[in-house]
Amino acid sequence: MLVSVQVGEVYTLYVLPDLTGQGIGRRLLEETHAHMKSQGFEASAACPFSLAAVRRPSTIRCMVDPELLERITARRAELDELEEQLVNQLAEVRAERDELAVAERVLERMTGQLAEERSSARPVPGQVGGRAVMLVPHREPGVEDDALPWDYQRIIAAVRQAAGPVMAREVGEVVGVDVSVKAKLEPLRSRLIKLVDRGWLRKLPDGRFTTRL
Repeated sequence: MLVSVQVGEVYTLYVLPDLTGQGIGRRLLEETHAHMKSQGFEASAACPFSLAAVRRPSTIRCMVDPELLERITARRAELDELEEQLVNQLAEVRAERDELAVAERVLERMTGQLAEERSSARPVPGQVGGRAVMLVPHREPGVEDDALPWDYQRIIAAVRQAAGPVMAREVGEVVGVDVSVKAKLEPLRSRLIKLVDRGWLRKLPDGRFTTRL
């Protein structure tokens, strides 16, 4: 909301030398101010030369409507409050931008790490009789369980003997792994996942493992 003010000014005031000292100049300014106010001017000011011609300039100097002053003061308070809100919003925007920049860097780093992990997780062939063979081969027609290392064969047998899908802990209890020790259970879980990746087992959404048909 903008405050529009109409201002009337008295540029010059003259009083005949024979009439000075009688308060005529002061009364002229008072009448002028009253006339300006009746015409819609909310403030009036007298120039220094005019004020100097009045014996009591302090009674006339810059007559301003008190209501206008209140409006100006209220508007200034509104603008101060708005400025504070904008400063706070700007600080929040900058903080959020900084957080997004950090999140972006973390995402880029994690993406790179995942790519490296996937690359390193590719099957590494072993050597048997001087020939490269897959230690845990993919399940394909003609490839039987006995093509797997012995510990993997025991895992598959434990899953098949179960009445239904089983958790890694249940498999560990069958194959003799101390499931109370996390450091021993995690390697078993990794073998189960590897068998899933090679097509020997299937992992359900709830984390349980079962055989493939």
